[in-house]
Amino acid sequence: LYKNNQIDKELLKRIEAQKLSKRFPKKGVVCNHFLDFVATQLGQTKQKLVHTTLDSELQQFLQDNLNHQLERMQSKNVHNGAVIVIDHTTNEVLAWVVAFEGQKDKPFNAYDAVRVARQPGSALKPFVYALALQKGWEASTLIEDAPLQEGVGIGSHEYHNYSNQYYGLITLRQALGNSLNIPAIKTIQYVGVEPFLRFLKSCGITTLQQHPNYYGDGIALGNSEVTLYELARAYSVLARMGIYKDLKVYEAQGIIQKNSKRVLPEKVASVLADILSDPAARQKEFGRYSILNLTHQTAIKTGTSTDYRDAWCMGFDDRYTVGVWFGNLDAKSMKKVTGSSGPAHILKSAFAYLTKRREPHPLYVSPELKRTRLCISFDPKKPDECSTIDEFQLHDKNATVIAQAQRLYAIVTPSPNLVMAKDPRIPDNVEYYRFRVTADNKLQKVQWYINGKMIAQTKKNWYDWKVERGSYHLSAKIFLQDGSVHFDKGVDFYVQ
Repeated sequence: LYKNNQIDKELLKRIEAQKLSKRFPKKGVVCNHFLDFVATQLGQTKQKLVHTTLDSELQQFLQDNLNHQLERMQSKNVHNGAVIVIDHTTNEVLAWVVAFEGQKDKPFNAYDAVRVARQPGSALKPFVYALALQKGWEASTLIEDAPLQEGVGIGSHEYHNYSNQYYGLITLRQALGNSLNIPAIKTIQYVGVEPFLRFLKSCGITTLQQHPNYYGDGIALGNSEVTLYELARAYSVLARMGIYKDLKVYEAQGIIQKNSKRVLPEKVASVLADILSDPAARQKEFGRYSILNLTHQTAIKTGTSTDYRDAWCMGFDDRYTVGVWFGNLDAKSMKKVTGSSGPAHILKSAFAYLTKRREPHPLYVSPELKRTRLCISFDPKKPDECSTIDEFQLHDKNATVIAQAQRLYAIVTPSPNLVMAKDPRIPDNVEYYRFRVTADNKLQKVQWYINGKMIAQTKKNWYDWKVERGSYHLSAKIFLQDGSVHFDKGVDFYVQ
């Protein structure tokens, strides 16, 4: 510039006297856990260049957001978390976030929390009700929410709702929306643990490999362990209105979508989405102005495991499915951190970011559905006194329906086709197996039948049967204090 007479000598001296300083571009997003997963998916595929589905800006936004939220909650003893975002219209994983990834001073962040199995709590409940709706129940079906105590092993367990309140007869919509525990237990007793496990597997949850007896009715409340990846994949099935599809983490020429299958009727998934996105349905337990009420229609479900070890928030709108988990990977309890008090804030931020660049649409409503005016009687003694509501109807019924309370009195153990073996360490004369039926304070007596012959009558909901080798069919007559009788035609089981 000086030689070309574009600057004078004085300016040249000032420029030459300046010290040069280096500035480096910002580092790319840290996503080693995601890349490890991509590598496992590629397997032996020989590709020099792989384009992943990750959205780097979204990934960084959620990484910063998650780290900041957990830093703010240190007093609550929560140190780990994870977020996953799926575009369920393309089946692409857009974000795979592990709290404090890459920071050496943070505990357990070397583990991929997206793929660590944890207890989902109430986050499994929508799938329980999905089977009940498919089997014949309606969103208007009444379920009794009342104190419930049932036998577990040689003891008993008393179920209760999170708020310790009971609402009496309540619709399925309200039971799911408010995430009530006792109606969920009665619903799993209606659909069965074994069919429920099969359904979860069809939705992409493959970590539940134990026998149905291992989980029992408590699986409806999330006593099992699943990963955030699998749970989000299952919620994407609901978001696609009942269609399962494999998720994609990279783009590759010649790679096609492997699996696509319908696992739930469209109209059932549509009703579930409507319930989970209904602020009025969750008002009893979450309040009128819940953090779960987003600015656009979004189906949301929270979950909190025993002793606050895990907190979840799962949700989907018309395009995106988001899953968030908070907890401690050393299994220590948090200080009363629930799905709505922790993960829900991250989920809300995620959807706010995702909707900045697009106009969201309402959730899909199946054309098979129609709203029907129903007369719901909440007092069985006064069936003519009813409340009028408009509700979707899944099954063919009259225009006006008085819904009846649903309570299944049936055999709980043994499960169908159970195979058990005599324990050689226990003397034959003291080796017993406990038969059990569902029970509540309305129970009067139970008559037990083996291969058609009555073997006992009890006033409790269980009977200890002396174990003998053979093939058996157990049935039971359950008598209630109101004079009604429920007959379970029974289950087959075998002793080797």
